[in-house]
Amino acid sequence: MHKFHYRSGKSAFLALVSGVAALLAGWSWLDPDGGIFSLGIALVCGLAAVKLTLDAMSDAPAIAFDAEGLRIRRTWGQTAVIAWDEVQGISVEVLTMRYWGIIPIARHETLVVRCDGGLFGARRLRTALKLVQLPPGGAGQLVAMLTAAQVAAVGEAGVAMAGAGRHGW
Repeated sequence: MHKFHYRSGKSAFLALVSGVAALLAGWSWLDPDGGIFSLGIALVCGLAAVKLTLDAMSDAPAIAFDAEGLRIRRTWGQTAVIAWDEVQGISVEVLTMRYWGIIPIARHETLVVRCDGGLFGARRLRTALKLVQLPPGGAGQLVAMLTAAQVAAVGEAGVAMAGAGRHGW
């Protein structure tokens, strides 16, 4: 079984930053001029701090896979278990944040696993790769490992026909 855990140091640092932001927004809300917007920011930052703290202290892997299937840890600790024959596609989506629409300032990679079971035919499980300990080749190597495991489990034809349905269309 291959396991990829959350990066505990980065998660702990971001939890600390989110906690401080929650405290500052909460303090601003207590001011007589503070509005409901400050309370909303405090609650969102507080929830982010709790989630990141749980990720930093957890020993459960963010992504794990073997010959039977793939396990992806969801937002609040649930683990989605997907058999390889249910996986329709594995990809990495990249979002580039740009200053004034020109100068790139941040790049966010997200692992997207499309699988059976959604309301309109497929559901997508997403995992932000910034907080996951990746193999030496990065996100590309992770996708290659997942694709190789899927091919080994269901074969080339099974991967090619994934998502085609029972009748092949």
